[in-house]
Amino acid sequence: MLGGARFSAIVTAFTLATVACGSGQALSTSPTATARENSIRVVPAKRADLSRVLSYTGDVKSRSALTVISRGTGRVEKVLVDVGSTVRAGDTLIELDTEQSQLTLRQAEAGLTAARARLASIQGGARPEQVAQAEGNARAARSRYESLKSGGRPEHVAQATANLNSARQRLDSLKNPRPEIIAVADAAVAAAEARLLALKKGPTAEQIRAAEIGVENARNALYSMQVQRDSACSRGGGFGCDGAQAQVLSAEAAVRQAEQQVKILTAPPTAENLAQAQAGVDVARQQAKVAREPLSAQDLAATENVVRQAESGLALARNPASAWDLEGAKAQAEAAEAAYRLAAQPYTAQDLETAEAQVAQAEAQVDLAKLQLKEMTITAPVAGQVSEKMTVVGAMASPQTPLLSLVGSDVEISLAVEEAQIGRVRVGQTARITVAALGGDPIAGKITVVAPTVDTRTRTAVVKVVPDQVGATLLRAGMFAQVAIDGEERDSALVVPKTAVTADGQPAVFVVSEGSVRRVPIQVGLQDRDQVEVLSGLKDGDQVAIDSATLRDGDRVAVAKG
Repeated sequence: MLGGARFSAIVTAFTLATVACGSGQALSTSPTATARENSIRVVPAKRADLSRVLSYTGDVKSRSALTVISRGTGRVEKVLVDVGSTVRAGDTLIELDTEQSQLTLRQAEAGLTAARARLASIQGGARPEQVAQAEGNARAARSRYESLKSGGRPEHVAQATANLNSARQRLDSLKNPRPEIIAVADAAVAAAEARLLALKKGPTAEQIRAAEIGVENARNALYSMQVQRDSACSRGGGFGCDGAQAQVLSAEAAVRQAEQQVKILTAPPTAENLAQAQAGVDVARQQAKVAREPLSAQDLAATENVVRQAESGLALARNPASAWDLEGAKAQAEAAEAAYRLAAQPYTAQDLETAEAQVAQAEAQVDLAKLQLKEMTITAPVAGQVSEKMTVVGAMASPQTPLLSLVGSDVEISLAVEEAQIGRVRVGQTARITVAALGGDPIAGKITVVAPTVDTRTRTAVVKVVPDQVGATLLRAGMFAQVAIDGEERDSALVVPKTAVTADGQPAVFVVSEGSVRRVPIQVGLQDRDQVEVLSGLKDGDQVAIDSATLRDGDRVAVAKG
């Protein structure tokens, strides 16, 4: 409960009545009772203006007192205010380290650039070169499938047929050698043997003579060329002389060659010549044997295998694709055509929506990063003064760490009003505020808040009072104040002092008449600190005893003087 509250219009008469009841004296109207005479004071029931005042106490509080915290996390780099500093809304209070926030922002901006590039690529559609390539691949795959489906190509079949015929002919020729080949091979053997025999026997006289005649003929030709040269050169040289000289040189070479032939012919055979001649005979004999028996069993099997391969090649050329190959080629053609359609229209409406959503998400990430960077600078949310500083440069700031306390220049007083009185206060009611620290001079105020609920523990409701502009400049948060709330008012109400009213059951007063008192029940209305409004039971001018604590109905009294 805020402050000690008291209701100034205390019904003192009720208390006095209670005291009277507690005295143990019962009121008696018995005719046998002994009459007593008391000296009392009296006042007349009279008309007066009456008002109800509710008085409470409370603490002065700032209406905009708040604790400044950081929405982000970072190291404190600058603290630009101190306790007592006056700030305006939006002024910079504290600056935090922004390095990480700047990196986060750059990363978010890079992500946005990538997302926009992706969106632009989708909006741009297919690339012509990719479409052309995919189209070509699709045509090639479809052509291959159609080719396999329609069977072998004629030129491939013709080539495979020719290969098979050639292989079969070779096999037939190897199995059945031709007579003319055997004859040629035998003739080669005879020629080689004749050369070896001639080499061993040496040349005949006829051969030697023929070689010598060749030398003589060559020398005669040389002589003739020399005579022609001399004749041509004796006339002064020139082109004819040069030609004749060339002929002489050629004739000299012919003479040397003929002489060499005679020398070789008449020389005995060398071991190397005999070996070469014998090798020629061996080779000719082996070739003759091969001509008669061209293949071994292994060679025959290899040749037959070549024929079988050629037959398989022809079958493949006529029907190049199996069912499996045909299905594979068909699948490849369909895949290539699907790739072409995808290249021609690579993106769907869903791809576009996804890319747009990714751009929007990236933009939101950039905005969030910018906000986080902005939050590294902590500003004053309201105008006011710094009442407490709770951080220093180098400390870590986070949403869980208080940094500063701010109080605004506007203040209010929070009161706890009893449940019984809450119906007598309303928003807009005037109030008077007094603070001992300010000399007790009243400050005008007004009720701005009446809580809609009552605290079930204290049975009170919160009522807030705000001072006027002048008072707001004088009051400070934390001051202790008394607040008087003006309530109902009655003009020219019939009133009696509170001390004249008893409270033993129904309120009543003792009216003095002809030296005795008479207990008169009354209905009370509005009350203030000293007086009670009488709604019924009295009339103007009735003399009412104000010392009623010990009085009983019918007592004899004497009115005290003064």
